[in-house]
Amino acid sequence: MTGLELQAKLARLGYPLPIIFMTGNASVASSVSAMKAGALDYLVKPFRPESLIQATTQALERNAKLRARDAASLQMRARVDKLTPREAEVFGYVSKGLMNKQIAHEMKISEIMVKLHRGRMMKKLEARSIADVVRIFDEANRHAS
Repeated sequence: MTGLELQAKLARLGYPLPIIFMTGNASVASSVSAMKAGALDYLVKPFRPESLIQATTQALERNAKLRARDAASLQMRARVDKLTPREAEVFGYVSKGLMNKQIAHEMKISEIMVKLHRGRMMKKLEARSIADVVRIFDEANRHAS
């Protein structure tokens, strides 16, 4: 299996690992393919040890950021999953910027019921503001997609 084949297989299996290619027989086509497929660097032998250290450091930093972002998305998704169907419906309307009166009209329920569902939703999401709700909505949907 070539490095490009391994990279493709890892991507198909869902392993978003940072990849650094090291090769003795580089071609423009293979380097372009590797980079388009998400490789972080493409080192041609002989290379300086500092180049490998720098590429590895960047790969680890990028991987840490991606893992932190994914963990935050999973955490937000877990909060959203705690919502009842009605709270989730209110969540969708609130994240679009609708006011209680508009939500009540859309859901064909009283404004008081919207306020009740909204309060429970805010508590379960651990949201203090509408900005928090929108951020949670975006984070949860990033993981879902």
